[in-house]
Amino acid sequence: MKWNIVTDSSCDLFPDKLQDGDISLSSVPFTISVGGRDFVDDPGLDTGRMLDAMESSPEISHTSCPAPSAWLEQFEKADYSIAITISSQLSGSMQSALAARDMALERHPEKKIAVLDSRSTGPELALCVEEIEKLIRRGAEFEDVVAHGERFLKSAKVMFALCSFDNLVRNGRMSRVVGFVARVLNMWGIGSGSEEGKIVIEGKTRGAKKAVEMLLTKM
Repeated sequence: MKWNIVTDSSCDLFPDKLQDGDISLSSVPFTISVGGRDFVDDPGLDTGRMLDAMESSPEISHTSCPAPSAWLEQFEKADYSIAITISSQLSGSMQSALAARDMALERHPEKKIAVLDSRSTGPELALCVEEIEKLIRRGAEFEDVVAHGERFLKSAKVMFALCSFDNLVRNGRMSRVVGFVARVLNMWGIGSGSEEGKIVIEGKTRGAKKAVEMLLTKM
C-alpha cells in the first residue's frame, strides 16, 4: 500500500525529505499576496524578495489557503493519505482539505484519508510527520497511525519569539505608536499556540538574549 503524508506549506519540511516509493511527503502551498504581487510558498519561493516586498509595501499582506483541488490531487496519488494542516483557528486550510477528502472518497470509496488539525504550525507539523513515518515503517494499521498523530499533536506545543511588529501594525492589530515604541526599545514578543490553536502572547522583553532566556523559562 502506498502512503502519502500531505501538509500545507506551513510545515517546516520540504517534500524531497521523504520520497521512498511506499511513503511520500507532499505539500500544498499557501499564496502570500503583497502589494498586488503573489508569492507561492513552494520550494521555489524567493524568501528574500518576498520579505523585501513586505518591507517596502504600505499595503496589508495576506495569505490564501490551498484550494480543495490541490489537496484532492494529492489524495488521488495514494491508497492511504494523512493530511496535517495549520491550525484551523488561523486558516481555512483544514476546511479545504476536508472538502477534498469528501470528494476523493466519493470517487474512490476504497481509499483511506484522514485530516488532522495541528492546532499549531511550522515545526510541530514537521515533528508529527516524523512520528507518523516511524509508525508506518513499523507496519502499523491506518487507524493506529492516525490516532498516534492526533495524540502527538495534543501533547506538543509551539513557541516563538517575534522581533518585528511591522506586519501587526499594517494589519491594524497594533497601533502605530505602540509599534514605533517597540521598535525603538528593541522589544521582542514571546508567543505560543494555545490548546485551541490560537496565538497567545505570553510576554515581552528587550533584546535577543533576553528573548531566548524567556523562551527557555517558559518551556
